Amino acid sequence: MSPLSLSQQFPSLTIPLQTYRIVGLYFASSWCPDCSPVTPQLKKFYSKALMLQAGTSEVKKNFEVVYVSSDMNAKQMEEYYKTEHAAWSFVPYSHSDELMAMKRFFQVCAGKEAPGLGMSGPGARLSGIPTLLLLDSENERILSRDGVQDIMRLSVEEALHKWDTTLAL
Repeated sequence: MSPLSLSQQFPSLTIPLQTYRIVGLYFASSWCPDCSPVTPQLKKFYSKALMLQAGTSEVKKNFEVVYVSSDMNAKQMEEYYKTEHAAWSFVPYSHSDELMAMKRFFQVCAGKEAPGLGMSGPGARLSGIPTLLLLDSENERILSRDGVQDIMRLSVEEALHKWDTTLAL
């Protein structure tokens, strides 16, 4: 029996994985002080990446973001998404089972969520928020867990080139 694909496990990832070469899962929340400088930078990064890919004729575009929320409720998530995020994808707050499963699978969550997700032991949680985890959509492998660092210190062109180079490995 073969393992389930990410699209099968997480329906919110189906279209991004089919449409984009690199899918960034952005684990964050409105209440997180560490997310405050990252979200607007990711929004600018995303907008510039869209402009760069607008002229391409490739079947699959380069980059998409999927917001994986750690907000406290649907209203908080929706407000944050509408005011602070770009037009990227998101896992609906109403899909709480999918949100929790995604956090467990990738071992990323806010510290205060860790006990409720069974991720409070040593090695159970690999990262907190904000995290931009990058996926290769072709073989559904993790390219990098360092997307936040990349978007904060590299230009869009440099980051996309770095990620493209990782795809080739």
